[in-house]
Amino acid sequence: MLNKEKTTYLILGMVIIFMGILTYNHIYLKSLLNNKESLIKRLELENLSFIHSYDYLGIKFPILKLSTFGSEEIVYSKYENLALVILLSNQGCNPCQIREMSFLDTLSQEINTTIQAIYTGINYTEAILIKKVSQAKFPIYFYKDVLPIVGPLIKNYPIILLIKDQIVINAFTPIVDNDMHSYRFYKKLKFIKKKIIEL
Repeated sequence: MLNKEKTTYLILGMVIIFMGILTYNHIYLKSLLNNKESLIKRLELENLSFIHSYDYLGIKFPILKLSTFGSEEIVYSKYENLALVILLSNQGCNPCQIREMSFLDTLSQEINTTIQAIYTGINYTEAILIKKVSQAKFPIYFYKDVLPIVGPLIKNYPIILLIKDQIVINAFTPIVDNDMHSYRFYKKLKFIKKKIIEL
């Protein structure tokens, strides 16, 4: 009778261990699959970002009449020397816009290049909030109308453009929740600027 009880407990224990191993393997394989799907999704978004960024190369940036908040000062978007311009909008991803403004502010302390933000739209309050939260020290200008450019500039904001002699020579469209993608762009940008100066 005692041996029968021991055998029952032994079999029950083995079944529990076996079920535990099966459950662990199921969870582990599901986790691997989710990580793989997440990685594939991230790579797809990064590729899409590069494709969108490529669309801007060679575009002539228009000379716009820009205004400043709380001032009568008028500025024109005329870029003969190298300039970094971030385009913002109330149609954009606010966390992305704040993040890129912060990245650009850090970059402004490392490279000697004009950096400006141009906000398209009429919601000045939102633009001021983006600047305040990001703690960016470079100027933000306003353009009330839709940018007079046909094609790629209709895509989501923010858009970062490297402009020389009014021509876009490099561009970047960020991705939501992907700081590393943005970090790699700004790291590459420092190298690009160095090469342009050497030419």
